[in-house]
Amino acid sequence: MRAAMMSTTVVSGCAPHSVVRNAASNANAPIASNTAATSLPIELGASAAAAAAFALLLVGWWGVPGLVVVFAMLVLVERMIGRDRLLLRTGLRATVLYGAVWLLFGTSFWLTARAFVHVPDGDIPRYVGAFALAWLIGLVAIYAPGGLGVREAVLVGLLHGKLRSGDALVVAAASRGVLTFVDLAAAAAGLAVLRRRRPPTPSVSVPPTR
Repeated sequence: MRAAMMSTTVVSGCAPHSVVRNAASNANAPIASNTAATSLPIELGASAAAAAAFALLLVGWWGVPGLVVVFAMLVLVERMIGRDRLLLRTGLRATVLYGAVWLLFGTSFWLTARAFVHVPDGDIPRYVGAFALAWLIGLVAIYAPGGLGVREAVLVGLLHGKLRSGDALVVAAASRGVLTFVDLAAAAAGLAVLRRRRPPTPSVSVPPTR
């Protein structure tokens, strides 16, 4: 989920195309680097903030009104902030957008649980909130790469009242496997697209020696 926006400069004139592309690339390199350096912390913070908001669903359906109020306030504050505070506006907007992402993540976790154990339909908010909080705690645990082991342990503890420990561990491990597969598949698809878009390397002909 990390994207960096690069601006493209169109130059017209009699200069050769290769020189124009090199000049535009060299000019945009610092911009792309600065954009990525700014974008990644904003996205990480927005994702963590949205996950913390979705943790309200741990109380069940009673947490839905609170969640709606939180995101409504974010939208309202984002519209009230002046256009000169671009970073803050971008962070608030990204947090709202990550709300949709966490809704999908939480629902996928609930569907994964249903594939292995009996899960009532009315428990979906609890599973969405449990996954969001477990992911957030795994993010804070910097000693565990990707929250490995930490997220699963937190999920087992949060779902203790709904599932047996063994079933909760199976669900947590299955969720880790599903997300890992999705990440690898998305990375492979992205790599394939980049290779197709890469321009062919021009061949250099060497004159024969006499």
